[in-house]
Amino acid sequence: MRRLIISVVLVFSVYLVGGSPVFAQAYPRASVFGEGDVATPTAIDFFALNDRQNAAGFMSALKQPAFGLVSLHVADQAIMANGQYFLVMPKTVCSVYDSTICYNEKSFYQSRLPQLIATGFSRIDDDHYVLLGVNTGYISDVLSISPAVMLGLSSRYFLNAQHNTQLVVEASSWLGTHIRQSPCYDDYNRAYYCGNLSAWSDYTYDANPQSYRLGFVFTKLF
Repeated sequence: MRRLIISVVLVFSVYLVGGSPVFAQAYPRASVFGEGDVATPTAIDFFALNDRQNAAGFMSALKQPAFGLVSLHVADQAIMANGQYFLVMPKTVCSVYDSTICYNEKSFYQSRLPQLIATGFSRIDDDHYVLLGVNTGYISDVLSISPAVMLGLSSRYFLNAQHNTQLVVEASSWLGTHIRQSPCYDDYNRAYYCGNLSAWSDYTYDANPQSYRLGFVFTKLF
């Protein structure tokens, strides 16, 4: 006689994402931490509640990989700081004071080396993963972004002896990001911001932007 077994899984998650916006004034993105950003690594999918009871040996290794690459971005038209878009490579830029005055500023932002951003994870044990990321930086005549790394940890905690209730805590942050921008100069040696031809004295930016992510995921199996 066969029995029908039905399992119900309740999942409740909260993620707190913060830091300082990194986009340049002339080229804001729709969302600083939203669409278009490099995917943030997570190990949530590898913390299934039935792993310890049903998975062992080779099958366990398949379910919980030792290392994984979540995202890989090579900068072409989009320049990035941390894991976020900083600006889209400018081409023809028009003055904020007079839209009929336009110049091609692309050469000032042309990178000397390609920018690479990668994120992933590495398994410690069944209940812990290290979250990793690297940004190789960006160098041009008027813009430089220092290399940076992302470090994080994803940990699972069982809340009862039956191992059918768990809490996963994830935290990650980018470290080492420093942005330096330089002005362009007109024929009269006046400094201006290349991104919108405004006076350099009117342009401000965060030279050391912060980016962090903290998440809590509660799961219960009935």
